[in-house]
Amino acid sequence: MKKIFLGLTLSFISMSAAAEQLWYGVASVVHVVNHPMILEDYDHSRSERGGAYNLAVGYEFNKNLAAELEWQKRTMKNHELHYSDNKTIARNNAMIVNAIYKYPATNQIQAYAKAGIGLSRNSLASSSTGNQGTSGYNYPEHTQSKFAYGIGAGMQLDLSKHIDLGLELRRMNLGKAKTEKAVENNAYYETGSVATEITVNIYFRF
Repeated sequence: MKKIFLGLTLSFISMSAAAEQLWYGVASVVHVVNHPMILEDYDHSRSERGGAYNLAVGYEFNKNLAAELEWQKRTMKNHELHYSDNKTIARNNAMIVNAIYKYPATNQIQAYAKAGIGLSRNSLASSSTGNQGTSGYNYPEHTQSKFAYGIGAGMQLDLSKHIDLGLELRRMNLGKAKTEKAVENNAYYETGSVATEITVNIYFRF
């Protein structure tokens, strides 16, 4: 019995060592189209554009399934003339766990779908310089943690044994952020972080 158990154990170790274990890293440049809702003492909405970058490490279980741990840093800046000259800066630092399903289209091209959940640290600050007879306000930065999630799809091209190139479209929700209240008017700004992301990925296989 001991010999059988030992033989099975050695066989399992041998098979595991022979199995192809694919660890990889990802570096990404992201174009962000953001659609926040800015709320003060009046309803107001606007669309912002900005950028981000992502770093991730992933593991391919087989040719169809993979998992990634991703870190994203996003910064949005908005300069707007409304009743006053407003400047707003939103910052997001998110850690996301992604599940990925891949479908090999050809020997070199793979299509994939991905979904992820995680946590985001969101900061928001705003200031305004008065014009047209209005006074300026300062909304100090406030940081809070929010649940984050996203879903997307993309294509991945094998360039060599160790390097791939990808293009991805993803919808991400990093949660809301708000400023501290302004001393001048006891109001605050609040913004959502729902965004459409267009991402260029470079994959490095270990």
